[in-house]
Amino acid sequence: MINLFGSLSFIFLIILLGFLLRKIPAIKDLIWDQAERINYYILFPSLLFTSLAVAPLNDPNLLDLLNALLMTLAMVFIALILAKKIWSIETNKFGVITQSLIRHNTFIGLAAISSLYSTEGLLIASVVLAILVPTVNVLSVISFRLEKGFTVNSLFYPIIKNPLILACVAGIGFNLSGLEMNADVDNLLHVLAKISLPLGLLTVGGALKVKELQSQYFSLFSISLIRLVAMPFIAFLIANLFNLPKLETAIIVIFFGLPTAISSYVLTRQFNGDYHLMAGIITAQTIISSVTLVIVLALVDLIH
Repeated sequence: MINLFGSLSFIFLIILLGFLLRKIPAIKDLIWDQAERINYYILFPSLLFTSLAVAPLNDPNLLDLLNALLMTLAMVFIALILAKKIWSIETNKFGVITQSLIRHNTFIGLAAISSLYSTEGLLIASVVLAILVPTVNVLSVISFRLEKGFTVNSLFYPIIKNPLILACVAGIGFNLSGLEMNADVDNLLHVLAKISLPLGLLTVGGALKVKELQSQYFSLFSISLIRLVAMPFIAFLIANLFNLPKLETAIIVIFFGLPTAISSYVLTRQFNGDYHLMAGIITAQTIISSVTLVIVLALVDLIH
C-alpha cells in the first residue's frame, strides 16, 4: 500500500496545487478558463489520438474488458432507474446522481494508470475511454430527459462535436489503416500529450468548490461512498466473471473508483439540474478518492 500511495500521491498534490493557485486573482482571471479549453480541444485529444493510434486493438482480452465495462454500466443504470421509480427521485437530482455514479475524471484515471502501469496500461485505458466516453455521455443526457423525452439529435449531436470522441475515432481509424505517422507530426503530438495530464490535474483542483460541502451532507457522502467503494467492488466482481487478467481488472476497477467528471457540473446546469449538489459531489468525491483509490487498488492487488 505504501508503494501505491507513493505512485498516486503526486496526482492529488497537483490537484491541491491547482486548488491553491485558483485562489490567486491574477491566475484566476487571466489563464484558468483558457487553460481548460486548450486542454479540452487540443492537448487531451492529442493524448487520446497518439495512444489509440498504437493501441493493441488485437489484444485477446480487450473484448472481454469492454464487455465487462458495458455490463457494469448497464447494471448500474438499470438499478438507478429502478431506484428513481421506487423512491420517486426528482429528475433534477436523478441526473446528478446518475452522473455521480457513471462518469469519471479522466485526468485522474489516466494519470493513475500511467503511473502504476506505464505505457502498456495507458494504451489499454485509451481503448476503454473510446467506448466509455460516448456511452456515459448518452446515459447522462437520458437521465435528465427521462420524463420529458429526448430526440436522437439531443443524444448524439453533443457526441459528434465532442473533441475527445473525435480524437478516439481518428486514433482508432489511423491504427486500423496500417499507415505510419510522420515523425515530425508524431513528435509534436507526443509533446502536446505530455502537457495534458498535469495541466488537467491542475484544472481539476481549480474547479473544486469547497463551500458546496456545507449542505446536503447525507446526499454528498452517501453518493460518494457508493461511487468510490461500491462501484469498484461491483466492477471487480464482473471483471472476475469474465476472468480478466490482473492489468485489465485493475484498469476497470480504477475507472469505476474515480471521482466523477468536472464536466458533470456543466451538463447539470445545461439541463437545470441541482448544480449545487453536483458541485458538492464533485468536490467530495475528488477529496475522498485520494484515500479510497489507494485502498481499493491495494485490495485488488491482494486478492487477485
